[in-house]
Amino acid sequence: IPFVDLRLTAERVWWAQAPDARFPLQAVQLRNEAAYALPGGLATIYGSTGAEAGGFLGDAEIRGMPPGETRLLAFARDSGVQITPARQDTTTPLRVEIRRGYVRVTQRLTHRLSLAVESGAARGRLIADLPVRPGETPQTSCRRDCAGAP
Repeated sequence: IPFVDLRLTAERVWWAQAPDARFPLQAVQLRNEAAYALPGGLATIYGSTGAEAGGFLGDAEIRGMPPGETRLLAFARDSGVQITPARQDTTTPLRVEIRRGYVRVTQRLTHRLSLAVESGAARGRLIADLPVRPGETPQTSCRRDCAGAP
């Protein structure tokens, strides 16, 4: 049974695995800084700052992880943070062509998804997994309290 006792740098994040997730997962974004692959198994997550310093936060499954790779490891659901999604779809006609026997209409369809995050006094980065839609180009923006957000 492989065992590794190793400290790695990890950033604490909230992870919404779906656009309609009501409560995000508490997770760490971990980068394997070791010179060797990490074996699969359980990773135990401990706090590093404030009241959580040294305290057990949870366990997360980790699969074999090559050196230099970055992964998200979820260890708990955060019911103290609430995400409220709002969707708005709009269609804009771009061109109309009249052909013999039919009419061809070219339109632009815009899907807008807004996520309102109620986090109380907590601050952090939210990573949201969004579905891939072939032919679409995602754009992101942040309205407030987003200093340092990607």
